[in-house]
Amino acid sequence: MNFLTPEILQMFVSLGLDLAYLLLAATMSVLVLLPMIRFAIGKNVRLGDVLFVRDNPVAGLEIGGMLLLVFYQSRCMLQGDAVGNAFASDMIATVIGIAASVAVMAVARAALGRFVHGHNKGQDLNHEIFEQRNWAAACVSLALCVGVVNGITEEDVLGMTPMRDGAIALTVLALGLGATQLYRITHMRGAHFMRTFFSDDNPAAGVSLLGFAVAANMVTHAAAGVAKAGSWNAAPAVLVTIGYATCMLGLLVLIRYGVEVTLKRVWGHDIADEIFSQKNVGAGFIDAAVMIGSALIVTVSMA
Repeated sequence: MNFLTPEILQMFVSLGLDLAYLLLAATMSVLVLLPMIRFAIGKNVRLGDVLFVRDNPVAGLEIGGMLLLVFYQSRCMLQGDAVGNAFASDMIATVIGIAASVAVMAVARAALGRFVHGHNKGQDLNHEIFEQRNWAAACVSLALCVGVVNGITEEDVLGMTPMRDGAIALTVLALGLGATQLYRITHMRGAHFMRTFFSDDNPAAGVSLLGFAVAANMVTHAAAGVAKAGSWNAAPAVLVTIGYATCMLGLLVLIRYGVEVTLKRVWGHDIADEIFSQKNVGAGFIDAAVMIGSALIVTVSMA
């Protein structure tokens, strides 16, 4: 009996390609991604010394988070529709996407660093993370990186409608980078952003912000999917993305407010006060879980 049927041979070929993707990802993580992330962070930081000599867990959080985001991006781009030779087009799109993400991460971190330097007694972002071990600062940096990766991942450079997809990607990127400012409106209620995340190093607020950023980028990703599913041109697709994202973000905020009121009436504790005044990290995790969990439900319901 011949077991080497075309179907079985195809299965082994697919398995071989999957193993090739896995080996490539592992190699890139060691030889390519870490130097690229070092570029995004800046040349004045000795990562080996910070991570493995001084054992800085905050640096590990930021760098590990960046690696995780880049691997997530690789997964998304390898799952996309291929044009022509599947292996070659997937690899080209993935490499371009990763390079673009790291480049934009570098720009976003540099801009945040300048902002911190101007408002925090001359200390920049790298000083806060790698010297002061500021957990909240690392969460702000990662919140920006989530938005960067989410936006770049939306662009299909080898797709059939690159101009429209590029416009949607820029919209998603802008919304993702704006999540930290939106957080000030939806959560902070007048609390000072710089003082909370940099002067006071509030880890609870950092966890809450990072959860909100993930949730906000989930809904903008779902909104982009709705826009891509239609036959709109670039401008209408951008409006659809913004409209759907705004509606879903509004629902997230309403759900969170409902949970906050319920907790206050049942347990007698204000979750916002716990996060921003008491620096209760547990409350920060609860807030992040509510936002991400709500995003999982809302994106299924509306997208």
